[in-house]
Amino acid sequence: MRTSVTALDNWQECQVKYVYRGRRLKEYDYVPSGPLTSGITFHDSLERALMTHKITDAYDYAEEVLPEGNRFKPGVLRMLKDVPPWLLGVDIPVAEDKIEIEMDGITYVGKPDLWTVTDDGVVIYEFKTCSEKGAGMMKKLLNYEEWGIQPVRYAWLLRQGYEWLADMPFYRQHILWSSQGPRIEGKQILITSMAIDNAGQDMIKLATGIENSPSPIHHFSPLCNWCDYQQICRGWLTGADVDGIIEEKYYEEEYRAH
Repeated sequence: MRTSVTALDNWQECQVKYVYRGRRLKEYDYVPSGPLTSGITFHDSLERALMTHKITDAYDYAEEVLPEGNRFKPGVLRMLKDVPPWLLGVDIPVAEDKIEIEMDGITYVGKPDLWTVTDDGVVIYEFKTCSEKGAGMMKKLLNYEEWGIQPVRYAWLLRQGYEWLADMPFYRQHILWSSQGPRIEGKQILITSMAIDNAGQDMIKLATGIENSPSPIHHFSPLCNWCDYQQICRGWLTGADVDGIIEEKYYEEEYRAH
């Protein structure tokens, strides 16, 4: 079995979302679907700039994948313009873009947005994007010590994957970009060794549960209104032809583990 930090997040949030994570709605004009388009394109563009330390590479990629008239393009370009110069100067310690470890027949994969080693220790950066409406809530959460499990899971993978990092302290920092406002930088917060160990145990339990689960459990919440897979769940709930809905409304692409 092969799983990832993002896949485990999906399973915890919604098992249906996990099962159909490779499906994309046909109605959108760019592969990453609707509300996710600006965030995914921004992340992919910024990733190129971080590798080369040139923001122009980010602009070039965004221009390539988002045609003129795409409704998400202005927001993506605005966020790229708001990338701080110091971020482009961060050194990436290893060439591999993903961390992979194998334990008891399960391969765990993680791809942090960015991580580096400083005089203080290992810093894991987590990038988030949102609309102006969501920025207020995100701002309140940025500096909360208990917020954001993903960087803690990445810390566990890094400790397991690179022995030379095992005795170093780990920190996380969130940076939030809005398509309609200035970026917000959270403070660097220590990730305790106990938190890292707990995250690792949690990942192992989740992966084992997925491996032994015969089928997804449906559950419904207000977040369903923003989910790309709500048509599948509504079909299941009303007894409609779910396979037909999938064939008509969705297409499948290779899932990118993070």
